[in-house]
Amino acid sequence: MTPRVYIIILNWNGWKDTIECLESVFRNSYPNYKVVVVDNGSSDGSMEKIKAWAGGKEEDLTSEDSHQLCNPPLNKPIPYVYYSLEEAEKGGNPELEKRVITNQQASINYPLILIQSSSNLGFAAGNNLGIRYVLSKGHSDYIMLLNNDIIVRKDFLVKLLSFMEDHSTAGVAGPKIIDEKGEIDKNNLRRRLRLLDIIFIMGIGKALLPNNRWQKRHRYTDEYNFKYPKKIDIINGACMLFKTKVLKNIEIGRAHV
Repeated sequence: MTPRVYIIILNWNGWKDTIECLESVFRNSYPNYKVVVVDNGSSDGSMEKIKAWAGGKEEDLTSEDSHQLCNPPLNKPIPYVYYSLEEAEKGGNPELEKRVITNQQASINYPLILIQSSSNLGFAAGNNLGIRYVLSKGHSDYIMLLNNDIIVRKDFLVKLLSFMEDHSTAGVAGPKIIDEKGEIDKNNLRRRLRLLDIIFIMGIGKALLPNNRWQKRHRYTDEYNFKYPKKIDIINGACMLFKTKVLKNIEIGRAHV
């Protein structure tokens, strides 16, 4: 049986990015995944826009210049279930989720989960809300945190899972990220900061010597070409794939709202 993956996408006043992200994610070739969108108390009507996009009730809400990886638009409707923060904290409604997928016209056979927070919880607590919902289901093997401004390739999840399944000691992995210019984002991975790192990466040393050796060491410059997996200290939060058993050993805190 293929491992089950939950992909958590955090939105805050960014429904256009989130819809483009979803258009690419739902094209990925891995067969056993579900998507959770947590809205962090947006003030721009994000949740209503995402619902309208999923329901196919409005014209396509992706922009005309959307990336090729999220075009042409997916067939709609995409079934979804909407939860308040309180409902999500209790694990949602499994029976409702089963009923929603009986729509034979749907383009996927599982519902998109939409969770609405009443306020902006921040990056960590917003993702934690999604994680707690997933952990309450009790049947996930992996949990991915994915920024809403990321567009994914069709095989991205297949490749990440293949690596994780082949490396039993790996707890979290991240992909190579390409920026809008088509260049590798070398901030995607870093070493832990030491005293000299703080001075020359974040302090006055950065201004005086912008391309100093501490900068290069911190970002693995000149020693890693992104063509093979590498054990590192810090993975960019833009896309992280966790083994669920790792997160179960961490206390996933609640925000005070």
